[in-house]
Amino acid sequence: MDVIGQDHILEYFKKVVGSNQLSHCYIIHGKKGTGKKTISRKIAQLIACPQGCGNCRTCQNIYKDNHPDIIMYVNEDQNVKLENISEFKKGGKFSPLEINKKILILEDTEMLTPQAANSILTMIEEPPDYLVIILLANNLDKVLPTISSRAVPIKVMPLNKNVLKEYLCENVKIKEREALVISNFSQGSLGQAIDLVNSGFLEKRKIVIDILLKIKEKKIAFADIELSIKEIDPELVLDLLIFWYRDILYLKKGGAKTKIVNFDYYDILIEEREWQDPYLAMKEIEKARVNLNYKGNFILNLEVLFMRLQEV
Repeated sequence: MDVIGQDHILEYFKKVVGSNQLSHCYIIHGKKGTGKKTISRKIAQLIACPQGCGNCRTCQNIYKDNHPDIIMYVNEDQNVKLENISEFKKGGKFSPLEINKKILILEDTEMLTPQAANSILTMIEEPPDYLVIILLANNLDKVLPTISSRAVPIKVMPLNKNVLKEYLCENVKIKEREALVISNFSQGSLGQAIDLVNSGFLEKRKIVIDILLKIKEKKIAFADIELSIKEIDPELVLDLLIFWYRDILYLKKGGAKTKIVNFDYYDILIEEREWQDPYLAMKEIEKARVNLNYKGNFILNLEVLFMRLQEV
């Protein structure tokens, strides 16, 4: 169970556990895919095992989500409802069996319904001495203030792109150039980076950029666009386009090659910056994103978008 690039969090918990100064409630927050669940398991190991060794039976059981004193609620719904929380809370009513703490870990705290939040609040306000609650959230600002104000906030930082690149090269076994493209696009999220590798992201990216360049030169028919992108998530198409025009905007302002996402298209982007209007292009892309949410035919919406991008 690797925790990459978050040494500040582990050192903090080693200190508070070692000095017996654990709080009863923490909220670990950061961008989706930055490893909050993995970090929460590692924190549980540090609480349960003085060394947090990762190798003893206790640590192994925590890693496998198979420890009687560690209860994790993984959300699989749009909201975390009262009935989900009621079941989760039952675990906190009983004293620990094997270690000196009972640890409850709750995912997607920002998605608590008001009723579920009130139920959690009663447990946070009057916890038994043996209970440690670890709340996870992608966006701290969306967590109800009544919850966040009663928890110690722990920020999970996005990974440095070079740290992420090295991890992908060493552990996922992809080429350095490919790893850098993916680390740029995933914006410091290890989880997203691995998902991109497994989903054939690099080939999809090439398809979208090729369409964009051919559209500019009027070398592709809209029927061919449909064939090319029908298997690609439309949100990914829009994200790829946004990053493309952000790169153009950055280069227009004198930015360096090392700072752009699509560094391997640098020469083309330099040419594009001379006549493209990236502000207008990004405005059209965001309009298309709104249309995708409200209108069903995403292929038609994307075709209309490409037609408008041809003119910016």
